[in-house]
Amino acid sequence: MTHPLLTKLKITVKRILGRCVYNWVYLKKQIQKALDMPNGKLFSKKTGNNLVTLAFKRWKSCSFIIICLLGTYYGIGAFVSSRIDTRLNLEVKTSTPETHALSALGFVLRAQIDNAPWTPALPAIFPAAVLDNLPNFQIGAKDAIAYFIKYYAQSYQNKHLQKARELLNYPEDIWLFSQTKEDSFAPGSAKQYLKALAEIETFINKDALLQQANKPLLSELIKGVDKLLSDQISDINGYTREHTSEYLDFEADNLFYKIQGSTYVIHYLLTGIIKDYQSEIVDMEQYENITTALKFLSDAVKLNPFRVKSTALNDSYGANHLIYLAYYLLQAEIYIKDMHHTLDLNRKEITP
Repeated sequence: MTHPLLTKLKITVKRILGRCVYNWVYLKKQIQKALDMPNGKLFSKKTGNNLVTLAFKRWKSCSFIIICLLGTYYGIGAFVSSRIDTRLNLEVKTSTPETHALSALGFVLRAQIDNAPWTPALPAIFPAAVLDNLPNFQIGAKDAIAYFIKYYAQSYQNKHLQKARELLNYPEDIWLFSQTKEDSFAPGSAKQYLKALAEIETFINKDALLQQANKPLLSELIKGVDKLLSDQISDINGYTREHTSEYLDFEADNLFYKIQGSTYVIHYLLTGIIKDYQSEIVDMEQYENITTALKFLSDAVKLNPFRVKSTALNDSYGANHLIYLAYYLLQAEIYIKDMHHTLDLNRKEITP
């Protein structure tokens, strides 16, 4: 039964390809004839009519060729640029002591806007514009970086970090034109974020060493991590309550990858915090808490479903990847919250 069907399928495909090749050769000959004409007759009315007539006569084959070309262009282009880099073992180098966490934020920002195209702002002419997962991952990472830069800017009161904070709040979907009614030219999002990266690196290389006394308190940074994790879990909880088990759910993967991008940043930040505040973490016996939290965050970042599903919570056969993600985030938050509580109590005891 299968063999005759395969034979028919092969014959049909060969016929379609044969017609496409025939039409392509015929079109090529017509174009060559037009090119061989004298300059005055190159774009004559007769030549144009012949090409239009050909297109109308063989509209099915022409449409098929155009669809194949567009499918190949966008398909291959999107496939090549769709890879999300979630490696967590990359080395983050810094030129100034006790700036590993801040350097980690700059490292992740560069990975999203310099080492890869900034896909949230790409127009439809680019293959990567059809992507969905990578843009949301990049937006989540950028937003998390902006969130933590705020803590550093408030602590150091440095003009470079203040400027970086402003630049990172620039809309993420600007390519060449602003999103106003006038459609005027505007700086691209990636360009603004690169400027923010330059401001962060300028601070690290020039001002950080002189302002060591103003670096953020460990308890404040951990408090920020705790709040961000709590907000992410709340977002998942709210979404699953409203949208669980919808047959066509096109937003679940947007939320999934946006939160995963933010989690990716938190992991690198905590890795840097361990190096910047090593003695304090060891003295307060918090090393186990922070490393255990890192393990759960790593598991959250490594989640890589073929398609993000948001099935009903009582469904024994379907997957709900948002709940899986929330589980790892909740486990990490437990250890981060315990760490924050201990550090906060210690600070209150020291402060009269």
